[in-house]
Amino acid sequence: MSSARRCCAQVGAGPARAEDRIGCAVVGRVFSRRQPRTATLGAAWITVPVCGEVRVVDPRDAPPGVDPEQSSVARVYDYLLGGKYHYEIDRQVAEQVARTMPDVAALARVNRHLLTRVCRFLSHHTGIKQFLDIGCGMPGTENVHEIVQRADPQTKVLYVDYDPVVAAHARAMLDENEFTEFVQGDVFDPVSILEQATVSEHLDWDEPIALLFMAVLHHDGGGDRGRAAAATQVLIDQLPSGSYVAISHLLDPADGSEDDRTVAEVLDVVHGTSMKDVTARTRAEIKELFHGTELIPSGPNQPADIELAARWWPDGPPGDLSVAERILAAGVAKKP
Repeated sequence: MSSARRCCAQVGAGPARAEDRIGCAVVGRVFSRRQPRTATLGAAWITVPVCGEVRVVDPRDAPPGVDPEQSSVARVYDYLLGGKYHYEIDRQVAEQVARTMPDVAALARVNRHLLTRVCRFLSHHTGIKQFLDIGCGMPGTENVHEIVQRADPQTKVLYVDYDPVVAAHARAMLDENEFTEFVQGDVFDPVSILEQATVSEHLDWDEPIALLFMAVLHHDGGGDRGRAAAATQVLIDQLPSGSYVAISHLLDPADGSEDDRTVAEVLDVVHGTSMKDVTARTRAEIKELFHGTELIPSGPNQPADIELAARWWPDGPPGDLSVAERILAAGVAKKP
């Protein structure tokens, strides 16, 4: 029996599900300086330009279980990246936020670029041959399997996301790739992820795994502050020695700065939409998510610590960062 299977007998039932996934460029609302920032977001289909044409995505084509009047984090994120898998309501949410923070799409781009660098780093410099991407979001350009399988075509990748629209597109894209699989699952119910046969069979849990939580853990419903740490602990505990964990997370500056005030204004706007509550955390709180691991340096001659996502092993000098680029933090750690 694999360690993934064994854990299911050791850990109780996971917390209630989180219905929205990865990577939206917005965080929560300030209730007090000692509380996490939380917000409620929301979203439907949209007419979007695709390769110079206009593509109309009809809400009547929504997969079973999808409400075209309810936004999804994955689809808002897709819109911010210029994708084509979103509803009109997703666009409306993104544009509401953009009226307060015009460069909000930069946050989504920073996270996507970070994902590329993290995967490239891990596949070229650590010998990792297995990747588990939790809260993967919509397929886009430079997906995890495309990056890491350039280094080694037999590298195994397993994507996990709750969103049925993500599931439909991911499975279609991966249909002929024998080294890449997709399962539906909720990051905040990690036991139910580990119980799935594909998870224990596709990955070898006796060999190192790269576990990715890219801009997903802040979508925790905004209630139980410890929910994200509980989820990461269950999954990290199952990793063998030599595995790596990568996390990007919305940052609470918590310093009274202009960034702090701007974020608070954006979060007030977000709180009035229909999307799921999310939480921004301080650097110290983000660090707590790396249960039982050791952070690695964030760049040449840099400390082993949490860093702004735009400055984690950048391809070149990041230059001046916008507000949106200054509110996403990241780190990569190794399990001893």
